[in-house]
Amino acid sequence: MSLTDRDTKSITDYRYKHPVFDGEKTSEFKDWWDNVFATLEMEDIEEYVTEAWKGRDMPTKESAEPPADTTDTEGTAKALKQKRIRKDMKKGKAHMVQESKDYPKRLIMEADTPYKAHTALKTKYSVAKNRQDFTKLDTEWNEFKVKDISTDPDKIFATLDEHSKKLEEFGPRYSKDALQILSKLEVAMPEGYEHIFTLLNTDERVPRSNLSLQNV
Repeated sequence: MSLTDRDTKSITDYRYKHPVFDGEKTSEFKDWWDNVFATLEMEDIEEYVTEAWKGRDMPTKESAEPPADTTDTEGTAKALKQKRIRKDMKKGKAHMVQESKDYPKRLIMEADTPYKAHTALKTKYSVAKNRQDFTKLDTEWNEFKVKDISTDPDKIFATLDEHSKKLEEFGPRYSKDALQILSKLEVAMPEGYEHIFTLLNTDERVPRSNLSLQNV
């Protein structure tokens, strides 16, 4: 599993269990991010991952230092504001780091701000961002046909099985079960392949293949 339960921990006065995202399953990103965002809301720092902070850098440590002139009230107020923003942004980013591991964690750590970290994660893992890839895979499945009657049946089975696993990365509901594969074969195979359906109903393991649907 790419989402694993962590021990209960405390954020301010709240106690909760939070999953950790490792990027293995893109379909789990949204639920993970919803949990992270809810926690940022509890801390009142969720604004730093929104569009309002697009293009804005984290304040430097120097900008958060109060002016030497103690009578400079405007400069002091500005420095205090920069200090608060810097602290909140670091806090938000730190929480994102704590709730991730492996490559997602690296993406967050390499980002300068919480907004940039969230953007990097969305670009990599958001199913909505990868909808074009899903559409391509789904279209290939729907249009799959076996044109060469000499194609090894094992390769055909393996190709469909592998393609089903690629679809499953977008969510378990997109995986194809045995009945769906059988139905696909019935419309995709050329005449004279009736014996193939008998083989499909056996318990023998279908050999895997690196073929894509486009190559059959």
